[in-house]
Amino acid sequence: MAIQFIGLFIESYEYVFQKKSNTHICIDAISCTGISNRSGSRSSTGIIIPGGNFDLNIRVDPLGIPIAGIQTDILYDSSLVKINTIKEGNLFTQNGANSYFNSGIVNNFTGTAMNIYSFIFGQNSIFTPGTFIVVNMTATGIAGTSKINLSNVKISDPNGTWFN
Repeated sequence: MAIQFIGLFIESYEYVFQKKSNTHICIDAISCTGISNRSGSRSSTGIIIPGGNFDLNIRVDPLGIPIAGIQTDILYDSSLVKINTIKEGNLFTQNGANSYFNSGIVNNFTGTAMNIYSFIFGQNSIFTPGTFIVVNMTATGIAGTSKINLSNVKISDPNGTWFN
């Protein structure tokens, strides 16, 4: 995903995990809120002015496959954006499930947020789409493009086995 401060450009961005049984799980990072377009209304595309805050919603669609945990790191250009908070989304708390969430370690100097993860307690799982995390960010640069990358992404099944 690329954030450009004179017009926000969001590329369709997805990770696909494929098991040997040829099933897929998709992660997309397309949804942003808190961004105003030229008319001043909220939009997923538009202008982010320096000092402006926005939420980046990292959504996961298990495509009907039971999953029970996810981990990721986030890399970004710290001269253009900073992370304020990382909050748990609704992915693992659907239907009243209990989950554990770690918001990771954010370093706005190096442009990293490391060891972000969440999992469901017990042998429970989810298989419907939801928001994994909501990352609140602030535009700090005057102009430019910051790629926001997810790395070290791992998704586990209810037995704790990572998908390939």
